Amino acid sequence: MISEMERARHAAERGVILQALRSDYGSKMTSAGTLRRALFLMAQPVTEDGLQFHLNLLADLGYIKIWRVEDAPGYRVDRNTTTRGDRIAFARLQPKGLQLIDGDIEADPSVSF
Repeated sequence: MISEMERARHAAERGVILQALRSDYGSKMTSAGTLRRALFLMAQPVTEDGLQFHLNLLADLGYIKIWRVEDAPGYRVDRNTTTRGDRIAFARLQPKGLQLIDGDIEADPSVSF
C-alpha cells in the first residue's frame, strides 16, 4: 500500500513533468532524455523507470501524448539491441494538460503543482 506521503511525492513529480513539457510546448515533441535532464535541473530528479511510469499515466489521463521507440519509422526488433521497443522516447503536452496547469479544468489529485 502506498503511503500518503509517497502519493503526494508522485503527484508533485507529475506536476513538474507537465510544467517542464509546458516550457517546450511549441516543439513537436520532447525526448524523454531531455525531459529527464530538465527535471534534474528543476531539482526533481526521477529514475528512468519512474519517468516511464509517470509518462504512461499522464498519457492515459490524456494530459500528454507519447511516442515509443517502436513507433519510430523503420523500427525493427532484430536491429535494436540497446533500447526496448516499448520504452517511451518522446512526449508532448496536450491541450488538456495545459488546461490542468492553467487551472481551466478541475484539479486532478494525481497531479499537483
